Amino acid sequence: MYTMQNSQKVRMTKVIGMPVLFLVICAPALAADVTLSPASVTYEAPSESYTFTLEADGQPVAPGDVKATKIMVGEHDYDYMFDANVSNGKITLQPTDMLEIGSYDLVVRTSTGTAHAKLYAPLSDMEGTLKQRADELGVTVNQMKALLGLTSQMGREMVELDVAPVYHLGQKLVLAMRTQAGREYVWRIDGRVVQFGEGPHTFEHTFMDTGLYSITYTEYDNETVVAQDSHLVSVVDEPPVKVDTQKGRQVNFQGPAGYGKYVWRLDGQRVGTGAVLEHTFQTEGSHTVVCTATRVQAPGKQAFRKVAYRVDVE
Repeated sequence: MYTMQNSQKVRMTKVIGMPVLFLVICAPALAADVTLSPASVTYEAPSESYTFTLEADGQPVAPGDVKATKIMVGEHDYDYMFDANVSNGKITLQPTDMLEIGSYDLVVRTSTGTAHAKLYAPLSDMEGTLKQRADELGVTVNQMKALLGLTSQMGREMVELDVAPVYHLGQKLVLAMRTQAGREYVWRIDGRVVQFGEGPHTFEHTFMDTGLYSITYTEYDNETVVAQDSHLVSVVDEPPVKVDTQKGRQVNFQGPAGYGKYVWRLDGQRVGTGAVLEHTFQTEGSHTVVCTATRVQAPGKQAFRKVAYRVDVE
């Protein structure tokens, strides 16, 4: 006795008194090429909204075919930071008043496939943010506004770095550069040389501290600058994950997967290690749980992650 797969159907008939077995194979439906356009947007202020085009194989996706719209950082969702409005072939995202500086993934699941886009929120048009950044660099707010709009091009040739405006702590910046053979290059972060060499190469840098950084690439031909590009990037903590619970109830916190060492802190005090923290809150109020994950054990993971949970206990 055996069981056929769901994609196969068996039909019996008789030909000249003898049973004949026909095997009819029904091919499963192919997943569509589901896309969001643009592939990334940048929110300079909470008042801004952006509309994405959502298509499957080049055709608008109907609202009824959109199964979920998620705002993600790693394995955690931050849907409360954006209001999503779905229409025929369109998705509009408007920040809520709970949006925090950070880098987010927009994930749209449809009946025929999943589409992705990046959401960057440096919120650089907010005066408080500008003042803080200006103080860090020792410049005025007006100078800071000019710097935030800067994409500095120098030399006789054009080069443009594919750099995001916001990175999370521990995230690695990786850029593959097709520098001509025989030409020298220099990478600087905040004016400090961090990498140099000659010809095609890959630039890698892990952000170990939060703050505002200037990244500059300079290319030389016989000691003459032939191309240069500079960008300002913000490095921030991952936004905290919201957790609501009740006094006396155990909460299980799951650390990010793919790491070999975990350290957990509750309101600044070390409370455990391991991939999972189990804790029962005995007092009402707000608490902060932070997991720092290090020793990467899976490919493609960032150097380390620091995940915070904002816990409200009733």
